[in-house]
Amino acid sequence: MKKKTLTALIWSFVDKFGQQFLYFVTGIILAIPLNPVDLGKMALLAVFVALSSILIDSGFGSALIRKKEATDADYSTIFYFNIGVSLIFYLILFALAPFIESYSGVPGLAAVARVSFLSIVFLAFGMIQQTRLIKYIQFTQLARINIISLFCSSVFAVITAFMGWGVWALVIQSLGMAIVKSVLLWIYGRWRPKWIFRVASMKE
Repeated sequence: MKKKTLTALIWSFVDKFGQQFLYFVTGIILAIPLNPVDLGKMALLAVFVALSSILIDSGFGSALIRKKEATDADYSTIFYFNIGVSLIFYLILFALAPFIESYSGVPGLAAVARVSFLSIVFLAFGMIQQTRLIKYIQFTQLARINIISLFCSSVFAVITAFMGWGVWALVIQSLGMAIVKSVLLWIYGRWRPKWIFRVASMKE
């Protein structure tokens, strides 16, 4: 257990450091073809995505990690809950996009927001798989998934930015990372939801 914990800590550090390094390098490269307005648009939208992800999980992920004998019914129930809430949040933000544009005073932000906010839904599909990797101390797999997804999405962002796509290059980075990460979590997480939804699991 000590060895497993030490390995987990090392890979957790590699995960955090690797992501920060990739974000730093990508940010420097993207600053060349993009203007500060484009970067500001995505910074504003990132706040909504981050807050939505926290609210969608609602602490159920942590509860599943702490629960000693979580069942497939528990995992499946929270999986469908996450998907349902993510769709609700997306529809709300979709409707609010014009007001966000009006409030920020940035023309064209509504269209960018509506596409960018799709990452909320895609991330929800991989929340339980990520929770299980953390629960079973599989930080090696989690680090690989995070770094690979960020690397792939950053490469696409850099290519499209230099092709003149502007802020849409940043949308590709955000949305691409969510999609690739969820796909990898499904591949390496190996868990699949059952057709079960138990209110008792949520109450517990």
